[in-house]
Order: sequence, then C-alpha cells, then structure tokens
Amino acid sequence: MPSRDRIERQWTDRCFGCGRNNPVGLKLAFRTEGDSVKADFTPTSPYEGYPGYLHGGITCAILDEAMGWAAYGLSSGALAITAKAEIEFRRPLLIGEPLTVEASITRRSTRHLWTKATIKRKDGKLAAEASAIMVISDAD
Repeated sequence: MPSRDRIERQWTDRCFGCGRNNPVGLKLAFRTEGDSVKADFTPTSPYEGYPGYLHGGITCAILDEAMGWAAYGLSSGALAITAKAEIEFRRPLLIGEPLTVEASITRRSTRHLWTKATIKRKDGKLAAEASAIMVISDAD
C-alpha cells in the first residue's frame, strides 16, 4: 500500500487533470516550450458553473495540474505535492472558448519548488493566475 506521507511512483491514466481514461477528466496534454509547460483546453458544459462560464474549481484544478506538470517536466521528473497555492481570477472563462494554460518553476530548493501558472483566453487576455509551493516527494 502506498504511503500517505509521500507520493509513490504510480503511473495512471485516470488522473482527473491529464488522464486519458478518466471519463470525466480534463485530459490536459502538456508540452514543454522552453522553460515552461503548456496545454490547450476548450471547456465544455460538464465543467460549467454559472451558465456559459467555467466553474472556478475547475479553473483551480487546471492551474494546479499545470504547476504539477511544471514540477515534473522541468525538474528532472520530480514528483511534488502542492503545499500552498494562491489563485487570482482576472476575467471569466467561457464554455466553448479555447484557452491556454502555461506554468513554470520560479525557484528551487532541496525540498521545495515554487511554481507559477497562467490561463489565457483565445484573445490572449489573462483570465487567471496562480502560484504554488510544491513539496518534492522523497519517493525513489
């Protein structure tokens, strides 16, 4: 049984953020571009809050997933747990409107990664941004 105090290296296709076999998941597909990771996503009605708008909790999940992928993809495969996150909502995200999420690492220590992420609408306007402190798992 995996420890509850650290992330075990378990690959799954059922992750809510990126899993391809999660029927209700976001299925985000991240790519590395320079010093950041990016994914494109078009919200659909199952993720709606107010009619026509992306639910704020889903916005938070997208930002958190991106920062987790930044930790993993930009830091030699580090598995990290979000210890603290701050999210700022700037503009509404609309159902059916393409968006891009981007994340990067801003600082590193032996046990922590500081990350940031943004979501931009198709017109390039900033809709949400986040920062997080991630604790690097001692798995391995």
